[in-house]
Amino acid sequence: MCDYSLEMYRSRPAQAGESLTTTRFPSGSIGLADSADPGCAVCMGEGTRLELNLSGHPEFAARHGLREIELATFTRLESGIYRDGVRFDSGVELSLQQIPCGVGVKFVDVVAEVGVDPTQPQQLREPVCTHDGTVVMPAIVPAMVMFPSR
Repeated sequence: MCDYSLEMYRSRPAQAGESLTTTRFPSGSIGLADSADPGCAVCMGEGTRLELNLSGHPEFAARHGLREIELATFTRLESGIYRDGVRFDSGVELSLQQIPCGVGVKFVDVVAEVGVDPTQPQQLREPVCTHDGTVVMPAIVPAMVMFPSR
């Protein structure tokens, strides 16, 4: 998931174990990038577990009640202009735009969202276009949609 504000830049998906940095792109938006290729936005999937190194930003960490090294989950925020965010294990939820540039971010793992039973169908967050072109809205579509074969 890369915020719409980064669509104009080259991008690629993140890889497990990768170390990235919060970076301000020329548009002014903050995203994740690899120091070897700072012009390429690195996109995280929702539910990705991250380790953030806030050691270079003690005032930011203190303001939000965070430690030097914090675990968080990459998430899609439900409100605001920017939707990419992180939910720290402490419960603090911030837009990626609120995190200072230069914070080290390590891709730890991908896990299901807290409180979600992976054996049960989940509600989709975006409309789905079916095989016949019908658009189905998320409030009425389970994630495990099965389409009849022709």
